[in-house]
Amino acid sequence: MSPLSPTRIVGSSNRSLFDMLSTDILLLILSVSTPATIRQCQRVCRFLRDLIHSDMYLQYLLELDTYGYTEPLNPRRDLGYAEKIALLRDHTSRWRNPGIISPDYYELPPGRTISPRPFVNGTFVWKAEAANDSDRIYFYQLPSRNKGTDFKHWSVDLAEFRGFDSLWIDPEQDLLVVAMKTGTDSGNIVYEIHLRSLGTGQVHPMAAAEHSVLYYSTILGSLRIEVIGHSLAAITSSSLPHAVHTVVWDWVTGQQLSYLAYEGSSQLELLSEKSFVISQTSDPDPFSPGGSSGCLKLYQFGYTQDARSNQAIHTASFELPVNTSEDTISEIKLYAAPNTATKSGYSTSTKVYDQRPSDRLLRIEVLAPPKYIYHGGAALKTIHAPVSALMHLLPNARPEATDPLNCLRIPWDRWSNRTSWTADAEPAGNSCVRMSGWRAVIIKQSLGTGPSDLSILDFCQKRLGPRSTGVSSRCASQEGDMSPRDQKINEVSGDKFVSAKISWNLRTVSPSSTMEWYDRPWVDEEHLIQRKMVMSGSAPRHILMDYGF
Repeated sequence: MSPLSPTRIVGSSNRSLFDMLSTDILLLILSVSTPATIRQCQRVCRFLRDLIHSDMYLQYLLELDTYGYTEPLNPRRDLGYAEKIALLRDHTSRWRNPGIISPDYYELPPGRTISPRPFVNGTFVWKAEAANDSDRIYFYQLPSRNKGTDFKHWSVDLAEFRGFDSLWIDPEQDLLVVAMKTGTDSGNIVYEIHLRSLGTGQVHPMAAAEHSVLYYSTILGSLRIEVIGHSLAAITSSSLPHAVHTVVWDWVTGQQLSYLAYEGSSQLELLSEKSFVISQTSDPDPFSPGGSSGCLKLYQFGYTQDARSNQAIHTASFELPVNTSEDTISEIKLYAAPNTATKSGYSTSTKVYDQRPSDRLLRIEVLAPPKYIYHGGAALKTIHAPVSALMHLLPNARPEATDPLNCLRIPWDRWSNRTSWTADAEPAGNSCVRMSGWRAVIIKQSLGTGPSDLSILDFCQKRLGPRSTGVSSRCASQEGDMSPRDQKINEVSGDKFVSAKISWNLRTVSPSSTMEWYDRPWVDEEHLIQRKMVMSGSAPRHILMDYGF
């Protein structure tokens, strides 16, 4: 290996080279080097250090990488690199020490939240309930230091969609999706899915000519909408019996990309614009890898223009760990952190930092049968893994339809090093989990009153820094006081995939003359919000509390 001139390596035309070199590549370079070339590398490293110290752009790139972010495709131009670095550090510091944050308060009109996801990427959705205003939907865009935007709110009248079944928003694409049940056809339930502008309520200017699509569901169950980029999925699922049905469209062209009707599972999550995953217990599934508790079946689609042959292709099965409990497994539930990453041209906002589409968590709960018919089963194990843990093991070749027996089988030990799992369930009783990017926030609350106890799990290995070094035991932990406000940080680990855990208590201080009820919090990368209802006088007041990171 002949030495290269330092100027050839780090010349002005190769500014991003340092950022592009991964640890694996650097180790490979050193493994084939001689002592002479290594000494040359040391001189290059000194040159690089001097260059980085004198170049704020390179410092900004390294800072992004240190905190687990990437440079946005639409960067903010109103801040210098030093200001961006300071904002990044403060943002990370707040997540590590949330007790320093004081909430902002916003008064809401009489109304209610809209399930299942009333808070998406900094925008809160609220439905009015006044007698003369019952068809109006309110949107509250919370302040964002990342985007440099202030608080604003507006409303849209959806009288033409009175009694809609599902609503979804994508603030980055100014997209409002409204789904309405319109009847039945040959035993199928028919939904109309309308594509509107989030800002105006009018037909979205990028939507296909029809402005809406028809979704024929074979299942009488709950309907939800998921959007990633130009892919829009309508998903219906049923628990008795376990079944799921989905159709995916390109909402800009109107082309149907995929469909799937599946029996044996009710759990499906959209992973990317061209893939989704279904969970499957091992018992009824002859194609599941043997000896495991079950598997995740990954499907790919959208690789053909032929609408007649666009059924999703089952390309891989990911084995889950062996069930060591005496309990049988009733179901494997899936939850994915919302996608907030956008491609160039999709986004309506500029940012200081962004996340890759695969840098978000997938939560997998392996459940035992419920003890009582109306209760959910207890989780035998809970697994957290980034979407990238699945996607990076897929071949780059275009997927082809194959016999399910011959699809790619990935044993647990091939991807377990990128997961974190426990042998019991964290959430219990009146608890829930919210996820954003690499973080999972476990919320424990007492029947809507009193304080909420939060555990913030951060699985971004780069943000953990030296704390993740040398941790090999699943029981490894470190604890230390974070602040006077009941915060501790420790580490939990599944194999090699470590997480930092911060405990946070949301204390409530109310005048003795009032009664307050607290909703479960919601989170995204910059906010933790909680709605409280104050019983004061003849009518309750609704207040939105925003903890900004």
